[in-house]
Amino acid sequence: MSKILALDASTEVCSVAVGDGSQVTSRFCDIPKSHSKMLLPLIDEVLTEANLTLADLDAIAVTRGPGSFTGIRIGLGIVQGLSYGANIPIVGLSTLEALAETARQNGLCEHDGIIVPCLDARMGEVYSSIYRPAVDDNSWLALVAASVGAPEKLAALLLKQFAGNSIVAVGHGWHVAPLNDLSVLALDAELKPQATAVLTLAQQYFALAGHVVAEESSVFPVGSIEPIYLRNEITWQKRQRIRQ
Repeated sequence: MSKILALDASTEVCSVAVGDGSQVTSRFCDIPKSHSKMLLPLIDEVLTEANLTLADLDAIAVTRGPGSFTGIRIGLGIVQGLSYGANIPIVGLSTLEALAETARQNGLCEHDGIIVPCLDARMGEVYSSIYRPAVDDNSWLALVAASVGAPEKLAALLLKQFAGNSIVAVGHGWHVAPLNDLSVLALDAELKPQATAVLTLAQQYFALAGHVVAEESSVFPVGSIEPIYLRNEITWQKRQRIRQ
């Protein structure tokens, strides 16, 4: 399989992984607000341990949101620079899909229900999507695309359209989203997306390069990638709140 460097900086923690489908080297940092200081040293560490250089890589992967605006900008900026320098494409992934894959790698998804990654978007809202594990491989079927909205709206959607499905609920959005009346098989509100999951997904999407892939997760040309913010007016809203 392809040699890919993967990183996640879309939440309050960050992580890096590199692998070729058979061997994986990874690092994790849970120091808040340290992404800009820690990511490049962590990248150097995993590449050195794996005996690889940027020139050896086929692609570099990163979560592009939704999530922390600052973290997303830092992650995408680093990846764009590395992509330009090594002349390699970028695999951009949904943070929510990476969170779902992290849950799978932690043994939370061995069932025929649905998984609902949910992140706290602040201002009384959550980022969420709904997935079902594919039957024939380790990919994901997106049942509901990523969106931002009130946590009560997410709970109502689950009750209306997915009643009877066992639910795996992951991500810190579940600290604020109501669980009343939901059939929750497993809950891990502390789970964060990991670069090892980003790497697994990136291997799949990179293998599909040239084919139709999901809009939220895709292969981008050298140095070219766009974030998934979902709520572009956040700065304006903050300014309005400060003025009131």
